[in-house]
Amino acid sequence: MIDVSQVIEKYFAKTRENIMITGVSILLIGVMGGFSYNFEKISNIDKKIFEAVNLSEKLNNFDILFKLAFPFGRKGCFIAAVCFLAFSVPETWGSVIFTALLMSATERLIKLKLKRNRPFIDMDYTILRQKNKPKDGSFPSGDASRIWFVTIGFVNIFTLQHPLALFFIFAAVIVSLGRLRLGVHYPTDVWAGSLLGAGFSLMVFSF
Repeated sequence: MIDVSQVIEKYFAKTRENIMITGVSILLIGVMGGFSYNFEKISNIDKKIFEAVNLSEKLNNFDILFKLAFPFGRKGCFIAAVCFLAFSVPETWGSVIFTALLMSATERLIKLKLKRNRPFIDMDYTILRQKNKPKDGSFPSGDASRIWFVTIGFVNIFTLQHPLALFFIFAAVIVSLGRLRLGVHYPTDVWAGSLLGAGFSLMVFSF
C-alpha cells in the first residue's frame, strides 16, 4: 500500500531541492555574468547602455518616480522588509535573517575586493541625480540586491498576484533602472546585484 504522506514529503523535498539549485544558479549567473564588464566589448556596451539611460531627455518626466523609489533599495527599508518576511514565516525566521545578512556580507566583500569605479568617476559628463555621492565600489549594486531579495521573498510567501508582491516587483524594476538614471551604477552592476539578491532569496525560501 502506498504511503501518501511519504510521497508528498518526497515531492516537496524534491521541489525544495530544485528551488535551492535554481537559487544558487541564478546567484552564480548574476555575479559571473556581471564580471564580464572586464572584457572591453562588454565594457563598451555597458557604458553605452548607461549613457542611453542616464542622459536620455525622454526619461525626464520619470525622474520623480526614480527618486521616490530610491529609498526602497536602502538599508532601512531592507531591514524593515526582512523583519516582516521573517515574522510572516516564523518557522524559518532565523534562516531568513541569516541569509539576508549573508547576502549583504557577500555584496560588501565583492565591492571591497573589486573596487570598481562609479560611472560619475569614470565619465565626468554623467548626470548625478541623487544628493549624496557613494564612496564605495560600484560592483555589484547593493540597492538592487536588497530590493530583489525582498521582492522574491514576497512573491514566495504571498504568491505573484498578491498586491504586496506586485508592488515590490514594480518597485524592484524602478529601483534597478533608477541606479542607472541617478548616475551611480552601470548595467552590469545592477544585473549582478539583482540576481545576487534573487538567488539568495530563492535559497532561503526553499527551506
